[in-house]
Amino acid sequence: SVKIWYYHSLFTYNTSHAPMIRPYLVDAINKGRWLGVCPSVCAIVGYWVPFTGPQFIHQRMNEFVDKKLSGLLGYAVPRISHCAFNTEAAAEWSWNAKGRSPREFALSWAVRQGLKDPEKFADWTEANGPVAWDMYGSEYPSGERRKVPGKAAEMLKEGKLPELGSALWDVYRYPWGEIRNAEQLDRDVAQAQRAVELARELGEPMFVQESLVTQGFIKTLKALWQLKALVRSGRVDEADRPAAGRYFRMYIDGLTQAAAALTAWEASLPAQPAHEHLTKEPVKLLEEMADQMRSVAAELGCEVK
Repeated sequence: SVKIWYYHSLFTYNTSHAPMIRPYLVDAINKGRWLGVCPSVCAIVGYWVPFTGPQFIHQRMNEFVDKKLSGLLGYAVPRISHCAFNTEAAAEWSWNAKGRSPREFALSWAVRQGLKDPEKFADWTEANGPVAWDMYGSEYPSGERRKVPGKAAEMLKEGKLPELGSALWDVYRYPWGEIRNAEQLDRDVAQAQRAVELARELGEPMFVQESLVTQGFIKTLKALWQLKALVRSGRVDEADRPAAGRYFRMYIDGLTQAAAALTAWEASLPAQPAHEHLTKEPVKLLEEMADQMRSVAAELGCEVK
């Protein structure tokens, strides 16, 4: 018999909250066809960032099991060491989807890793994981590399930033398609701060740096949302320039924080080769994004202190 593997770069290599398996595929399964899927279990394919996401993996694997898929080829890049937690979680829930909850799995993983406070680690995954899922599901910041819908700084200047929760053609969610409203954005900012605090209490450098990456990114999205309201028709009213300057600074500082934490996160990974710097390209992109926003701030007459 012929086996079918479902792969689509846009629809299977993503971190969206949306269901992955289309109705026509479910129909094929119900007619007796063997179907497998090739999803990513990392944060973003081709852009190396940390993502300890039990909530994300739990939802994905439960969808696959509920729809009666027969095979899984999880894409864990660039190395298993960079997404070891998610890879093990995929193995857990593809085998026993209705077993442990995301928190229970996080607890068991922490015990196996010998972490000093498994309960606090589980608390941390509940604070950090959903925020990271919102951002990476929105292809933030990797969507900056796509021509569609465009670069954040240019969209801001040209008044083309989408509304929160927007997904162009139901595909391109950059920069905040998984964040439905301002309340969710504010909640993510608060949870990211809580995650940083919990990680520092845990005292594990890998999770401290992951938390700082997450916090840096969500701060830039908060700043960008505030700037969207202040930049109108390619200009900022003189009375709004001090506030805009603060948000331009918040945006740039968030990217700077994330870039530094990315490098430190990679260095903290177990058995990481000293000569290998896989986060070099992501860091370069963040630096370019910061430079572009500085230029836009200057064009709009906003002082970035």
